[in-house]
Amino acid sequence: MLFADFKKVFRMFLFLVAANVIFFTIMRVAFYIYNYENSSFYNTIYAYYVGFKFDLRLTLFLNLPLFLLSVVYNKLSPFDNKYARLFWLWYLVVVNFLVLIIFIIDFGFYDYLGNRLTAVVLRFFYNPEISWGMVTSSYPFAIILSIVFFFLGLFLFGYRYVLEFIHRDDSQMPMKKSIAIFLGTLLFSFAGIYAKFSRYPLFWSDAYFSSNSFVSNTALNPVLLFFESCLREDPDYDENELQKNYEVVSEYLGVKDKKDLNFTRSVTANTQNRYPNLVIVFMESLAFHFTSLSGNPLRPTPNFDALTKKSIYFERFYTPHRNTARSIFTTITGLPDIGMVRSTSRNPMLVKQHTILNDFHNYNKYYFVGGSANWGNIRGILANNIKDLQLYEEHMYESPNFDVWGISDLHLFEEFIKTIKRKSADKPFVAFIQTAGNHSPFRIPPDNRGFVKKDLPTDEVRRYCFRRVKEYNSLRFLDHSLGVFLQQIEDPFFDNTIFCFFGDHGKRVHTPEGVPHMHKSAHGLGLTQYRVPMVIYAPKIIKPFVYKEVASQVDILPTLASFTSVSYVNKGLGRNLFDNSFRDRYAFTLNYSAHEIGLMGKNFYFLASINGEKQRFYDITSPGPLKDIKNLHPEKFTKFKQHCFGLYQFSKYMRVKNNAMKQREKHE
Repeated sequence: MLFADFKKVFRMFLFLVAANVIFFTIMRVAFYIYNYENSSFYNTIYAYYVGFKFDLRLTLFLNLPLFLLSVVYNKLSPFDNKYARLFWLWYLVVVNFLVLIIFIIDFGFYDYLGNRLTAVVLRFFYNPEISWGMVTSSYPFAIILSIVFFFLGLFLFGYRYVLEFIHRDDSQMPMKKSIAIFLGTLLFSFAGIYAKFSRYPLFWSDAYFSSNSFVSNTALNPVLLFFESCLREDPDYDENELQKNYEVVSEYLGVKDKKDLNFTRSVTANTQNRYPNLVIVFMESLAFHFTSLSGNPLRPTPNFDALTKKSIYFERFYTPHRNTARSIFTTITGLPDIGMVRSTSRNPMLVKQHTILNDFHNYNKYYFVGGSANWGNIRGILANNIKDLQLYEEHMYESPNFDVWGISDLHLFEEFIKTIKRKSADKPFVAFIQTAGNHSPFRIPPDNRGFVKKDLPTDEVRRYCFRRVKEYNSLRFLDHSLGVFLQQIEDPFFDNTIFCFFGDHGKRVHTPEGVPHMHKSAHGLGLTQYRVPMVIYAPKIIKPFVYKEVASQVDILPTLASFTSVSYVNKGLGRNLFDNSFRDRYAFTLNYSAHEIGLMGKNFYFLASINGEKQRFYDITSPGPLKDIKNLHPEKFTKFKQHCFGLYQFSKYMRVKNNAMKQREKHE
């Protein structure tokens, strides 16, 4: 019968809504306290207000089924049918269990990557054994399970108690009043789900009302964000949009034959009979703000700092994004990895790409990683695209595995030297070394060549951007491993070798103080995610100097190729950093969690949502507060905007069109 148990169902609905909203608020407060960063009182209050609207939306999604079905058909009411009561009990337990699990994963995800939970987390299921090992060795798993069962037990007890309490009241509500409250509840629910007095409903992007990323992250609801991100598809390229900026992009890349959407450039070597070895080293999470190069008084990287004085040091070097698999893709292909939901290496439809490396015909090619090349499916990018690559990974070394990341970085460097020296010296080589130890769980191997941990106060390391002392010592050990490696490569065997060392990506800063030793834009605009140090080191071949222009990770291979007599075909975004014919120097950035793109110049930084909204323009050298100055510099703003969206459309287009097959067939 319609509305038979309306009074009871309505009271149960109110209880469930209140319980969920209170729980979500508690989780938001816990997130805010645990990850606290300095923010204005107004922004914090507004973040809680926006967050409350997200929480209410989720609450209504979870509990409206019980309310509506129980009202329109009393056989589905938990007060009229014991089977319905059991069904709704299991329904509420299961959905709230899943919600609780997502919140807990979100805490760890933010602790690990500095972003709220999105579909990006699904990438860890591609390598479940490694991911599980990292989680169990990094987080107190028993305590987490205890928290889950505590909240579930509390909810189950509350549900049954309230159900019995409400069921005792057999009084009926008049039909007219029931209908009025029912319609009012529907109207309230619609308003709560729509959540805005505007033409458009509340979107996840409404959380990004502040340039302070911590404030924006506080406003988000991880359950809604996760499922919304699962429904997003990676953006396809738009030829019409690319056509609009084709002239700008082709001019920037130096395309001489400006045919329609043709970005292929043939680069001829300007020297003869110069074939040095090339060694490219990915330094895991070596963000610029961690090093004393940035003025960090903790000085965790003395060996890298000393190396900059013996090398070509690129003091304004940026990676496009904050992720290792994306970093490898970008270095190999010269393209930013613009995949929003997953990295391109995990997309089997896009894994084949063109790379300059295949024009190094008379070179042997090696890739050394301490763990498994299945992580992030980097094996797909490497094996599919680099002809005759010799890949070395875990279980192929004399050194034993140390943790979930395989052998330690110290031993990886030593294994590289032993392997290269065993190989025939009749051909030069290109080798990649991918370190991974500066990574949760931040362990130091017992066989560490004299490394000594420093036990600094937690407050001190947090003040200078490290979340814990273990992370600080982990970076120190990476630098220690580098120092040992630099001593070992003084061997004459490496006299004709050029080494390139760089941070594979930056890191978000979680500490309340931000980055006290750097310009406010480093933290305020999230630039710590992208800025890393890079050096090119070859004491027998090149003279040291400081390169002061903006440089990007996409430029690595074209720049290193300029030291050789290798002519190559370039289809990527990278350019030779020493080619003076290029006047403008930019670095493209992508925040795939916030769906934002950016363009870094010498003094200015452009930011916008990928859909073209929320365009901002900042002077990153100004001593004053960070302000959007697009109206003060309209010409510069327009130029940055055209280049940023042009390079973004180019990257989307070439990710699809940059197929490696034609190039490989040409050389086979």
